[in-house]
Amino acid sequence: MPDQPTPGRISLRHVLEKFPEVDLPITLGEETHLTFSRRNDPIPALIIEQYLKEWDEMEADEHTEYIACFRLPISEQVVGVVYWRAGLLEYRYEMVTLNRKSGEVIDKHTLGGTLYDGIDLTQSVATINEEKTIYIASGQRQAELGYSAAGSTAQRLQVTDGGKFVEM
Repeated sequence: MPDQPTPGRISLRHVLEKFPEVDLPITLGEETHLTFSRRNDPIPALIIEQYLKEWDEMEADEHTEYIACFRLPISEQVVGVVYWRAGLLEYRYEMVTLNRKSGEVIDKHTLGGTLYDGIDLTQSVATINEEKTIYIASGQRQAELGYSAAGSTAQRLQVTDGGKFVEM
Protein backbone atom coordinates (compact mmCIF):
# COMPACT_ATOMS: atom_id res chain seq x y z
CA MET A 1 0.00 0.00 0.00
CA PRO A 2 2.56 2.64 -0.96
CA ASP A 3 1.68 6.33 -0.87
CA GLN A 4 2.33 6.44 -4.64
CA PRO A 5 -0.72 4.51 -5.81
CA THR A 6 -0.79 2.07 -8.65
CA PRO A 7 -3.23 3.04 -11.39
CA GLY A 8 -6.76 2.96 -10.00
CA ARG A 9 -5.56 2.82 -6.38
CA ILE A 10 -6.21 5.72 -4.00
CA SER A 11 -3.13 7.14 -2.27
CA LEU A 12 -2.62 6.62 1.46
CA ARG A 13 -2.35 10.39 1.86
CA HIS A 14 -5.87 10.77 0.41
CA VAL A 15 -7.18 8.04 2.73
CA LEU A 16 -5.67 9.70 5.81
CA GLU A 17 -7.35 13.00 4.88
CA LYS A 18 -10.71 11.29 5.55
CA PHE A 19 -9.65 10.76 9.18
CA PRO A 20 -9.14 14.14 10.89
CA GLU A 21 -6.80 14.49 13.85
CA VAL A 22 -8.49 14.96 17.24
CA ASP A 23 -7.49 16.42 20.56
CA LEU A 24 -6.78 13.89 23.29
CA PRO A 25 -8.12 12.62 25.59
CA ILE A 26 -11.03 11.07 23.74
CA THR A 27 -13.58 8.48 24.80
CA LEU A 28 -15.19 6.02 22.40
CA GLY A 29 -18.57 5.01 23.76
CA GLU A 30 -21.84 3.57 22.58
CA GLU A 31 -22.98 6.73 20.73
CA THR A 32 -19.65 8.36 19.80
CA HIS A 33 -19.80 7.12 16.21
CA LEU A 34 -22.85 9.36 15.67
CA THR A 35 -20.73 12.44 16.38
CA PHE A 36 -18.10 11.27 13.90
CA SER A 37 -20.74 10.50 11.26
CA ARG A 38 -22.05 14.08 11.52
CA ARG A 39 -18.59 15.71 11.49
CA ASN A 40 -16.75 13.59 8.93
CA ASP A 41 -17.53 12.94 5.29
CA PRO A 42 -18.69 9.43 4.40
CA ILE A 43 -15.88 7.09 3.41
CA PRO A 44 -15.92 6.59 -0.36
CA ALA A 45 -16.61 3.04 -1.53
CA LEU A 46 -13.18 2.81 -3.20
CA ILE A 47 -11.40 3.56 0.09
CA ILE A 48 -13.49 0.92 1.83
CA GLU A 49 -12.66 -1.63 -0.87
CA GLN A 50 -8.97 -0.77 -1.20
CA TYR A 51 -8.09 -0.11 2.45
CA LEU A 52 -10.66 -0.78 5.18
CA LYS A 53 -11.58 -4.25 3.96
CA GLU A 54 -7.86 -5.06 3.81
CA TRP A 55 -7.43 -3.78 7.39
CA ASP A 56 -10.42 -5.76 8.65
CA GLU A 57 -9.88 -9.30 9.82
CA MET A 58 -13.60 -10.06 9.67
CA GLU A 59 -15.71 -10.74 6.62
CA ALA A 60 -17.60 -7.71 5.33
CA ASP A 61 -20.84 -7.97 3.37
CA GLU A 62 -23.24 -5.52 1.74
CA HIS A 63 -24.69 -4.67 5.17
CA THR A 64 -21.35 -3.76 6.78
CA GLU A 65 -21.00 -0.04 7.48
CA TYR A 66 -17.89 2.02 8.14
CA ILE A 67 -17.50 5.49 9.64
CA ALA A 68 -14.24 7.43 9.66
CA CYS A 69 -13.49 8.48 13.23
CA PHE A 70 -10.01 10.01 13.47
CA ARG A 71 -6.29 9.63 12.96
CA LEU A 72 -3.72 9.73 15.68
CA PRO A 73 -0.11 10.69 14.99
CA ILE A 74 2.05 8.10 16.75
CA SER A 75 5.55 9.04 15.51
CA GLU A 76 7.23 10.42 12.39
CA GLN A 77 6.97 7.00 10.74
CA VAL A 78 3.65 5.76 12.19
CA VAL A 79 0.05 6.93 12.16
CA GLY A 80 -2.98 5.38 13.84
CA VAL A 81 -6.41 5.33 12.20
CA VAL A 82 -9.63 4.71 14.15
CA TYR A 83 -12.82 3.71 12.38
CA TRP A 84 -16.21 2.37 13.39
CA ARG A 85 -17.35 -0.88 11.79
CA ALA A 86 -20.94 -2.14 12.08
CA GLY A 87 -22.07 -5.60 11.12
CA LEU A 88 -24.92 -7.89 12.07
CA LEU A 89 -25.31 -7.96 15.89
CA GLU A 90 -22.04 -6.11 16.49
CA TYR A 91 -20.22 -2.87 16.06
CA ARG A 92 -16.63 -2.06 16.89
CA TYR A 93 -14.18 0.79 17.07
CA GLU A 94 -11.02 -0.49 15.40
CA MET A 95 -7.59 1.10 15.45
CA VAL A 96 -4.98 0.20 12.88
CA THR A 97 -1.42 1.52 12.93
CA LEU A 98 0.26 2.13 9.60
CA ASN A 99 3.68 2.93 8.23
CA ARG A 100 3.25 6.48 6.86
CA LYS A 101 5.41 5.82 3.77
CA SER A 102 4.47 2.32 2.68
CA GLY A 103 0.96 2.13 4.13
CA GLU A 104 1.83 -1.27 5.59
CA VAL A 105 -0.30 -2.35 8.55
CA ILE A 106 1.85 -2.59 11.67
CA ASP A 107 -0.76 -3.63 14.23
CA LYS A 108 -4.51 -3.59 14.87
CA HIS A 109 -6.70 -3.65 17.96
CA THR A 110 -10.43 -3.47 18.75
CA LEU A 111 -10.93 -0.55 21.12
CA GLY A 112 -14.58 -0.90 22.02
CA GLY A 113 -18.08 -1.55 20.83
CA THR A 114 -21.00 -3.90 21.28
CA LEU A 115 -21.21 -7.60 20.46
CA TYR A 116 -24.19 -9.93 20.88
CA ASP A 117 -23.55 -13.65 20.39
CA GLY A 118 -27.10 -14.83 21.08
CA ILE A 119 -26.43 -15.34 24.80
CA ASP A 120 -24.16 -12.55 26.05
CA LEU A 121 -24.20 -8.85 25.27
CA THR A 122 -20.71 -7.40 25.69
CA GLN A 123 -20.15 -3.64 25.67
CA SER A 124 -16.76 -1.94 25.78
CA VAL A 125 -15.74 1.70 26.14
CA ALA A 126 -12.25 3.05 25.44
CA THR A 127 -10.44 6.22 26.44
CA ILE A 128 -7.20 7.34 24.80
CA ASN A 129 -5.17 9.87 26.76
CA GLU A 130 -2.45 12.34 25.75
CA GLU A 131 0.31 9.74 26.28
CA LYS A 132 -1.49 7.42 23.82
CA THR A 133 -2.42 5.04 26.61
CA ILE A 134 -5.70 3.28 25.89
CA TYR A 135 -8.01 2.22 28.72
CA ILE A 136 -10.70 -0.29 27.75
CA ALA A 137 -13.52 -1.26 30.13
CA SER A 138 -15.89 -4.07 29.14
CA GLY A 139 -19.08 -5.32 30.73
CA GLN A 140 -21.18 -8.33 29.93
CA ARG A 141 -24.87 -9.03 30.33
CA GLN A 142 -26.69 -12.29 29.75
CA ALA A 143 -30.12 -12.06 28.15
CA GLU A 144 -31.96 -13.94 30.93
CA LEU A 145 -29.74 -13.11 33.91
CA GLY A 146 -28.87 -9.43 33.44
CA TYR A 147 -25.52 -7.80 34.17
CA SER A 148 -22.69 -10.12 35.22
CA ALA A 149 -19.81 -8.55 37.16
CA ALA A 150 -17.79 -11.72 36.49
CA GLY A 151 -17.87 -10.85 32.78
CA SER A 152 -16.38 -7.39 33.32
CA THR A 153 -12.78 -6.66 32.35
CA ALA A 154 -10.40 -3.74 32.22
CA GLN A 155 -7.41 -3.44 29.92
CA ARG A 156 -4.65 -0.87 29.56
CA LEU A 157 -2.64 -0.63 26.34
CA GLN A 158 0.15 1.60 25.17
CA VAL A 159 0.79 2.37 21.51
CA THR A 160 4.56 2.34 21.00
CA ASP A 161 6.36 4.75 18.67
CA GLY A 162 6.82 1.77 16.36
CA GLY A 163 3.02 1.27 16.17
CA LYS A 164 2.63 -1.86 18.29
CA PHE A 165 -0.07 -2.27 20.94
CA VAL A 166 1.50 -3.38 24.21
CA GLU A 167 -0.57 -4.50 27.19
CA MET A 168 0.44 -2.82 30.43
